[in-house]
Amino acid sequence: MLNIIFINQQAYKDTLVGKELLHLLDKSVLLNTEWGCFTDYFDDISLNIALDNMVYNINNLLHSKKFENIIIGWSFEDVELINQLISHLDSEDAQITIFNLTDTTIENVTNYELLNKEYHKEYYTLQSTGQLVKMSYVDTTDCSAFKSAHILSMIIQ
Repeated sequence: MLNIIFINQQAYKDTLVGKELLHLLDKSVLLNTEWGCFTDYFDDISLNIALDNMVYNINNLLHSKKFENIIIGWSFEDVELINQLISHLDSEDAQITIFNLTDTTIENVTNYELLNKEYHKEYYTLQSTGQLVKMSYVDTTDCSAFKSAHILSMIIQ
């Protein structure tokens, strides 16, 4: 199955998870913030350029049919940015998962019964494409990047 995996990176450790996940999943490729847009003057124009570059790169990877798992790691301030990006992808045959990695030491996490596992998930359909998207929240408190990647790989497979 073709997977497009977004890792919403909010902390330094999150940037390492995609690199570890790359080695755990077969036929994988990782696009992360290292290829993104860096500027001291970040505005809507630079954001649109970065998103346009992501769409171009992801679609090229999809069209190559060489990869089963396309991992995108970036700090998405708003899930709507991911939805905009997805609406421009040629991804009708792909399972799309957005992973939000959380830490129970952060005040806004209220339900973490399944420690170090997916403690909340929801599905929604993009209005623009009709594509199903899975939004997953995973508690990674006290987990190394490798252990976090292992948890994500078990959820994906």
